[in-house]
Amino acid sequence: MGQAALLDPLTGLGNRHVMTSTVDRAGDEQSVVFVDIDDFKQVNDRYSHAVGDEVLRRIAVILRTHCRADDVPVRYGGDEFVILVFGGEVAAEGVAARLHDAVRTAPWWQVARGLKVTVSVGVGHATAAHGAMAAADNALHVAKNAGRDRVVMV
Repeated sequence: MGQAALLDPLTGLGNRHVMTSTVDRAGDEQSVVFVDIDDFKQVNDRYSHAVGDEVLRRIAVILRTHCRADDVPVRYGGDEFVILVFGGEVAAEGVAARLHDAVRTAPWWQVARGLKVTVSVGVGHATAAHGAMAAADNALHVAKNAGRDRVVMV
């Protein structure tokens, strides 16, 4: 029962409780990769909520596949995901680039005819002025405002 309270039931990833406890324990040693599915509302509206749920499940598989063993992928909420990355900026940037490419090249046509899925990704590192989560959130907003389907690092 306790384990179930830490998992997102749709994706099987950790939830915000996992993220919060990991961030609290890590302090300023981690980087954050913030992932948002581009135009996800249109997926639900055009194809169906069942297709939207399948997209979320497949994104979760991509995250698990392209994260390293010590990374912590969580479903932040809705169509947003966070990966807590330990090992420095280069490690976080590598995770972000791999998962961005994997989403772009995934066989989305198997889920629904004509479906294309992209993600915007923000990578943040802890600094004296800001935590990694705030930096990643800012980077994500820059990625979305720059046209989506890209990785931005702060």
